[in-house]
Amino acid sequence: TRKAYWRKIDAYYDGYQKATHNLIVISDSDTIVERDYVSQMVGALHEPGVSVVTVPQYDTGMNTFATALKTLGNNCDVAVYVMLMNTFVKKKKVAWGHSFGFRKSEFDTFGEQAWERVRHYFGDDLVLPTLFTERGKNVVYRHIYCPVRYSGKSLSQMLEQQRRFALCQKAALGPWFLVFGLLLFPQVVAALYVLVSAFSFASLKLFLLVWAVRTLVSLIFEKLIFGTFKDTLKYFWTIPLWDLLKVYFSYCVFGQTEIQYHGRLYRVAPDTRLVEVTKDLSRPLGLEADKECRMRNCSEQTSIIYATSGSTR
Repeated sequence: TRKAYWRKIDAYYDGYQKATHNLIVISDSDTIVERDYVSQMVGALHEPGVSVVTVPQYDTGMNTFATALKTLGNNCDVAVYVMLMNTFVKKKKVAWGHSFGFRKSEFDTFGEQAWERVRHYFGDDLVLPTLFTERGKNVVYRHIYCPVRYSGKSLSQMLEQQRRFALCQKAALGPWFLVFGLLLFPQVVAALYVLVSAFSFASLKLFLLVWAVRTLVSLIFEKLIFGTFKDTLKYFWTIPLWDLLKVYFSYCVFGQTEIQYHGRLYRVAPDTRLVEVTKDLSRPLGLEADKECRMRNCSEQTSIIYATSGSTR
């Protein structure tokens, strides 16, 4: 079953073939769930007209500068942009790949060509919900507690992961949309004002004000989701760096269309489909070793698939 360009999809497929129930819940093995996680996901799928339920990804477990940088910045973005998207975008085409659920009976009607399509795309969180929305199905977000444990990552690992994500965004949105999209990040705008005004007092005040507001968002988010302020208070100084790193990632991928993954070179098409360029590369990628995946049947009506980039058990 090793067919996908991205091995996580192979794990999805293996688990899916072993599933014996109609409701499928897929979750990454590094997510943290509570006892009622499955029942909440199932409850959302039982809402009238819902075909796919997904949970916006928020992170926890930071224990290094690199993990704090990504965790607090990502959580701020989720707290602002995902909530706005959930409010105003009616036809959603993004499902966070770390946790989503759907009906096997509906997905089976798409045919084997659906799996073939998923195997050839870099972003499972883009192509899977798109398969449903193309057929008039409804994708919804629900705030169910299942954060991703993002700990123990080095700075180089975090930068490589975010560069791949930026390349996927550029492929889907286009290079100029990605560049002008930087203006959505307030710290980027404030930093530009600082540079254009030659570090004027007013621009520095604006930069600090934006930093303070973002820190307040992080504090509120952490208190509501995790019941504490400790991580934001410890690493609040990383928050403005996250916005500014968006400029770096956009610069890195602006003219890039190829990516190295698992020892092979691929071109990322505008729909995030991967087109293999070479069969093998001699230089190592420095990516993490594949993790094992586990598949469990957790209830009479739901099959739960825990997936990473290795095999499913």
